[in-house]
Amino acid sequence: MSKEVYITTNVGDLVPEDIMSTIIDGIKQKHEPVPGGGEFVGAIYALYDQFLQDKFKSEWSRLDENTKIYDGDHWSTFGNDNPDNALLPRPSIPTITSAIENLKADYNDEFPEAVIEKESVHSERLAKILTTVIREELDICGFEQAYNDKVHDVLQDGWGCWEIGYDPDMNEGLGGSYIRYVMNKNFLCDPHVRDIQDGRACFKIDAKPKYWFKQHYPDKFALMSGDDGFKDENHENKTDRTRPSEDRTYMLLECWVRMYNAEEKRHEVHFVKVAGHQLLENSADEYPHGYYAHGMYPFVVTALYPQRGTALGIGLVDMFKDAQRYSDKAMQIILSNLYRAAKPRVLLDRNYVEDIRDALDFSKEVIFMKGNLQNAYAWQQPQPLPNTAFTSVDFLTSTIKNESGTNDQSRGQTGAGVTAASAITALQTASTKRSRMGAQRLQFSFRRAISMLLAVLREKAIVPRKIEITMNGKAETVSFDRKWFSEQMKTSDGTTVVPFISIKSARQTRFNLMAHNELVLQMMQVTQGQTDPVIMLEAFESDNKEAILDTIRKAQREGMLNLQKQNAELAEAVKQLSGELSQYKQAMASAEANMQQMAEQQAQDAQRNLRDQQKAQAQGMQGLNVQNMG
Repeated sequence: MSKEVYITTNVGDLVPEDIMSTIIDGIKQKHEPVPGGGEFVGAIYALYDQFLQDKFKSEWSRLDENTKIYDGDHWSTFGNDNPDNALLPRPSIPTITSAIENLKADYNDEFPEAVIEKESVHSERLAKILTTVIREELDICGFEQAYNDKVHDVLQDGWGCWEIGYDPDMNEGLGGSYIRYVMNKNFLCDPHVRDIQDGRACFKIDAKPKYWFKQHYPDKFALMSGDDGFKDENHENKTDRTRPSEDRTYMLLECWVRMYNAEEKRHEVHFVKVAGHQLLENSADEYPHGYYAHGMYPFVVTALYPQRGTALGIGLVDMFKDAQRYSDKAMQIILSNLYRAAKPRVLLDRNYVEDIRDALDFSKEVIFMKGNLQNAYAWQQPQPLPNTAFTSVDFLTSTIKNESGTNDQSRGQTGAGVTAASAITALQTASTKRSRMGAQRLQFSFRRAISMLLAVLREKAIVPRKIEITMNGKAETVSFDRKWFSEQMKTSDGTTVVPFISIKSARQTRFNLMAHNELVLQMMQVTQGQTDPVIMLEAFESDNKEAILDTIRKAQREGMLNLQKQNAELAEAVKQLSGELSQYKQAMASAEANMQQMAEQQAQDAQRNLRDQQKAQAQGMQGLNVQNMG
């Protein structure tokens, strides 16, 4: 049996050399509070220190420098400057700042929206429910701000981070999932892998006051001790930019570890919280098979210009900070010359000046001098700068704007005479190719985040919550929880439904909307009288389009019901008329039969009367003949 080798950390902790084995084994064990935290806590600090030394100490210095340049304080990043330059002006043309802000506006036009395709879940109703659930979760957790914060980190520093999880305290205790922003200086991933899911661990850090730990972990607080060796003296708190005194704070390390379960052939993810060399929380105590069933680190990192071999990237400040410095240095030269021209210097001959202080006092109107006045002094004017000094500033600033993709067209400025929405859109589309590429990276990350968000909801949503949807113009209330997801997200053969998440831009520039709607109007004019206008209206882009469509569908549905009701009433009326007509026909037949019977009876009576008359006449003639014979 080989002897285990130990190493000493930078703060004196003695931990096994195989740090990851110590951490993985320690996660599966129960730990009692001990002074110093023991080998398990020491191994977590040692892994954190490895990440710092391998990448993140230099990375934090780069992020600090980028922040200063973005804030216009880049003169302090020149290092040891010539002491004489301290007296010179230090102008700061906010070219990089303006470029980043304009690109943020472009990215805001590409704000992502998740839509579940009905073909993937085999039901239009289920697709609409899931889409509504996602939209409500993002609204509640304030995703719009998280998106804007990450966009800023991506553009300025080259990479940003989101965290996807579940908070049981959201929605007034009903719980809810979230996508939250994590400041890039508060997140550390394995610096030696391209995909963070392949890394040894991820760290989320934060400096919190000691009283916070005393309130949240009173049983551990007495054993907590300083962690000065792992603090960055210039490290910013994720909630503000203050720098709290180290003797009043502890650094909270939230360490996420992803491990592979060979028996079950799946990954497990756990987190451990440590501070002050004490173990505060271990998710494996409550969730031994993994905190999230999806088994992934609940973080999504997006890089603007990826660095080879790592998940991190570089940003616009890194690309253009030299051009920014050169342009400001050229502007410094111009302003220095302007200051000299605004205050010309005077050469005086001491033999001709009565008192040198008179020449320095510009409030005096008369100065007494000796000798030849023409030779007593001479004005000294600075030499004018060449035109290249001015054009160089324009060239450098224009280079930053053009190469960063924030030229005039992307800002909505066009040449004279360009007024058509389609033409403006074409110019903007051509000029914002690079910003769209960055936005596509963010949308790809957003799709991964939404996939995790749905997985977290299916697992953690214990308390039922309600949403409202509109189907065919009719409002409907749906209650969803973990049981609902389990029932609805299954096919007829029992397999789990994997919804396809389609990402579209929720916002567009007004010129894009105008061009799109112009095309729809042209199609409506061509197909006038041949296509249902509602179908064309669905193609329109408008903020209240869905409400209008629901109203129209409701009116159509109510109109169909009214038509069906009228048809039923008409059928009933026809039925009644048919009955009455039948009775009328029967009455007419009966009347005709009676009339025929009466006619026959009258004919018989007439014949009988005729016979009686004939008989009477015959008898009368016979009596007359007898009398005549007598």
